Order: sequence, then C-alpha cells, then structure tokens
Amino acid sequence: MKSARLTGPAFVIGLWFLPVFVTLEFRPILPVDETRVVSVAWEMWNRGDFLVPYLNGAPYSDKPPLLFWIIQLGWAVTGVNTWWPRLVPPLFALGCLYVTYALGRRLWPHTSEAAGGAVLVLAGTAFWSAFCTGLVYDMTLTFFVLTGTAALLHAWQEKRWSSFALFGISAGLGILTKGPVALLHLGIPALTAPLWMRENRPQWTRWYLGVAAGAAVGLGLAAAWAFPAAQAGGDAYAQQILWHQTTGRVVSAFAHRRPLWWYLPLLPLLLFPWIVWPPLWRALRPLVATRPDSGIRLMLVWSGVGLAAFSAFSGKQAHYLLPLLPPLALLAGRGLVENPTVRPGDALFPAAGLVLFGGLLSFTPILGPKLHLPAWVAELPVVTGLTIAGAGVVLAVVRLGHPFLEAAKVALASAFTVAAFQAGLSLPVWNAYDLNPISARLKTLEEKGVPLAHVGKYHGQFHFLGRLKRPLEIIQPPELPAWFVRHPSGRAIVYLAADDPTLNEAEFHQPFRSRFVAIIGGRTAASVSGRHRLGMPASEVAP
Repeated sequence: MKSARLTGPAFVIGLWFLPVFVTLEFRPILPVDETRVVSVAWEMWNRGDFLVPYLNGAPYSDKPPLLFWIIQLGWAVTGVNTWWPRLVPPLFALGCLYVTYALGRRLWPHTSEAAGGAVLVLAGTAFWSAFCTGLVYDMTLTFFVLTGTAALLHAWQEKRWSSFALFGISAGLGILTKGPVALLHLGIPALTAPLWMRENRPQWTRWYLGVAAGAAVGLGLAAAWAFPAAQAGGDAYAQQILWHQTTGRVVSAFAHRRPLWWYLPLLPLLLFPWIVWPPLWRALRPLVATRPDSGIRLMLVWSGVGLAAFSAFSGKQAHYLLPLLPPLALLAGRGLVENPTVRPGDALFPAAGLVLFGGLLSFTPILGPKLHLPAWVAELPVVTGLTIAGAGVVLAVVRLGHPFLEAAKVALASAFTVAAFQAGLSLPVWNAYDLNPISARLKTLEEKGVPLAHVGKYHGQFHFLGRLKRPLEIIQPPELPAWFVRHPSGRAIVYLAADDPTLNEAEFHQPFRSRFVAIIGGRTAASVSGRHRLGMPASEVAP
C-alpha cells in the first residue's frame, strides 16, 4: 500500500532524526538540568566511583544512577565527550517508538496499521519531539514503562510467569532511572487490569501474585544498588536515598505549590498538533462510544488514571507526563484505522497554530523590549518565525487525501517546526545558555591552583563543561568578604544584573539567561559586598 510505504519506518525515523540533528548541531548542553546530569556522570567517572553519584564533591541523592551509568558506559567505549550524553535520550526515544509499535501489534494483531499510526502520531507530537532531545530522565523512564507494560501484556495473553519477571526488571530499571515513580506508572496498568481486560481474563489471584512478584524483583534490583550505596555514601546520603526517594518524596510532593488543575491548561500544548486536528476527533468518538476492546480500554485507563494521579501530586512539571503520551498515540493510531475520514480544510486548524506561533516569533524583536522580556528575545531572527509560519501555510495548502498521508503531513510540519525553532534560537538564545566560555576560564584557574568559590546554591553547571576536578566552595553573599580574606588570590562566581556597573570590574563575564555570570577577584568583591542577589535566582532553576 503506497500510504503505508510513505508513512513507514523510514519516515518515522526521519521525524525522530530531524530535531535530534538540529539539537546536536546547534544547541549547547542547557543549564541547569542537563549540565547537572552530565556533571554528576563526570564526577563519578573522574573519581572512579560508580556506586555513589557525586555533585561538587558531595554525594548526590536526588536521582538514582542508571542514566549516569549509561553515560559512563559510552565514555568507556568512545572516551569522554559531549555528544554521547546528548545522544542517550534520543536513542531511548527511538526505542520508545519501537516498543509503542510492538504494543500496537500485540494489542491489535489483525489491525497492523494501528501500530504504524501510533508511532506516526507519537513522533509527530511537538512536545514529544522537543523533549526527545533533552538530557533528562523522563525519556529513559518512559522506555522502561513501555517495556514493563509490554511484559504485562505478554503475561496476560501468554499466561507465562517469566513475563512477570520481565515486568519486574523493567520496574527495577525504571526505579534506577528516576526513583519509585516508575512503580506508579507501571502500577496503573497492572493494578487496574479488571477495568480494561474484556477477554481472556486471568484468575485474579494468580495475576496479582505475579504483579507482586514482579514488583519484588524490581525493588530487589533497585535495592541491590541502594543498600551498598547507602553504606558507602554515609548516613546523610543513606537517609536521603532510603527515605527521601520513597516515602519522603511522596510526602514532599504534597507540599509543593502547583494546584490540582495545573496540567489541564497545558494539555493543548502537550498534545499539539493532534488536539486541533479534526480527523482524530472524528476517529476517536465512535471508537470510545461503542464497546471498546481491551486494548482501547487499557489506553483510556492508562492515560486517564495517570493524568489524575499526577494531578493529585502538587509537585508538577510538564515533562512528568511524557510516559502518558504513548497510550494516547496508540489510541489515536487505532482510531485512524477504524474511522479514517479526512475532509477539505481539516489541516487549517494545526496550520493556524503554526502561523500564529510563527507570527508571534516574527514580532518578538518589537514586542520584547515593550514587554520587558530578556534581552535575547529581541535578537530572535525574524526568519525563524517566517519559516514556521510558511510551514503552516504549506500544511494548509497541500492536500494528500489519504488519512495516513494527511497525518504524516501534520507530523512532518510539527517536527519541522520544533527543528526550525531550535535552529533559530542557535545564535541569540543559546548564547545566553552556553556556559562553555566561563567553564573553560574556570578550568584554567583550577589548573593554576586558584581557589574557587560559588556564591549561592550550585547545580553543577560548570564541572563537566570545564572538566573541573575539584569542588567549588559554596558560600553565601554575606560570606564573600571573609572568604577573600582567607583566599586573597581566589576567585568567586557571582550572578549580576545586566546593568550592574560591577560587570566592568569583573575578570570575566558573559550573558546567562536574563542576567550575567561573572568571575570576580577580591578587589571587585568590595563593590558587591552586602548584596543578597549574587547567586542564581531561584526562578531560573527548574525543580
């Protein structure tokens, strides 16, 4: 079938490759989340300690070590470099596409195009496309959630206990990626099985014993690292990983500040462009209204209960919902096969979104100063917005007819927009996020034996980029004069406003987000003594 060939694996891989290539080519490792990940991996590598993660010389308890291990495994083969850590999440994203396809084939073996439609929708979701290049934990977690769910389906359909062991291994690797949240993701399809299994229902005692055994395997796998690491890392580290990463993290989630409904206004952005593509709504309505099969029920329960569960926790970030996109994509793929209807003008809605987005970007040089946005906003190239708006016009004008070809057209426009946006940011914006210059200067100072201090909380943003081998001393603004008395030849890293006259006295400074990061000596420290905003503002640190 021509449409199947044109929307097959090569096309989907192209959708994946487009933003990945642009990211590797144009975008630096972004502070503070990405630089922190790679700095922890670097410190473990530099120390030769592969059991306890370290950040700035202290045990790092916020995340388990699997992603750091994978980065170091690549370095063991290729040597320490920048490109391998940045390639790890995209490779897991590619793996997610494959496992999503496998899930679709297992759920609907007689409707094979549903699996192809699912990966087309997933790869063409702008939010997924943007985050598949991010050096964070969520894409790796999503992969293990998908493999664990695939093992559950195998246990259900084949009645094999070994499948529960595979479920447990996936759960354990998920825990080692991002902590116990993996059990929440995998617990939804496992524990709600009576809600979504219509045919071939198992004996429930046997099912839940298998799930419990799998969970025990997963916890055992995580414990095989956690208990030796707790012993090696000291009492404070042990308390953090054995308490804070379990019960403590759940309790603290309710102490954060985002309301129950916080995800709801984000859903249009998370699901763009498909949420404004009418054929998908027409396809899903009869699919859900009639008696849905087990696969459709699973996708509805998995995504619906997952959204409700994560909404209940007030600690929220948009990327926490990444593991919920594959079930929605599978639902969309099944709908496109069962009810394929395309009408003239359907592409106008996602096209309008692209034209609007591109138009706003084109006016940022004018609107930026008037709205008091950061200075780099005014430097955004007008051509970036015009290119994205042009993609919207092409999307609206070109008609391909077949539902899958129309879906491929929308997916390509979405992936192209993400790639064009990231490429357009390369000069003005990424320069304000590229900490390589100051990191190189810090490396030179370290090699000369100059004492180095960082004012305010440090997130590891310089250690890997500068290949630093010693910790920075962390001090608070009031401690700055006394520190220079003890270290008269030392240097301190501070964060200053763009109009701060002290910048002219700094030994080195460069733009950083909406401010400047600077290296100052003792003479300059007298000019900033007494200030309380020398550290990185909390608003510029993603939780």
